[in-house]
Amino acid sequence: MPQLPVEKPNHLLGIGDLPSIEQAVVLGIDTFDSSHPTRCARHGLLFSNSGNVKILQTSYKNAFEPIDAECTCIVCTKYTKAYIHHLFKAHEITGLTLATIHNLHFMVQLMNNYRQRILNGEI
Repeated sequence: MPQLPVEKPNHLLGIGDLPSIEQAVVLGIDTFDSSHPTRCARHGLLFSNSGNVKILQTSYKNAFEPIDAECTCIVCTKYTKAYIHHLFKAHEITGLTLATIHNLHFMVQLMNNYRQRILNGEI
């Protein structure tokens, strides 16, 4: 984008959904500030490398695997979709906390991936 100065950081406020972030990174946006990952977590939408997980769906009641098999966050290494599903259904605040931790970790890893791709000249 010729309008954005390359010698200064370019910040985008309020955009946080994954497709928009990908497009913005390609256009030269360096940093983001959004409540999207935490808002999604509070409403039971968990990010995953294989697509979003709507943890309130009944199909996760007996899903004894992590939210994302590739994720290294404490939530994915210690808890299952079934447990987090139960916490949400029981209105336990711990479910919101675990979902938030996962989504924030996912976003940090996503941005690390973009950073590496930029350094490798892929973006």
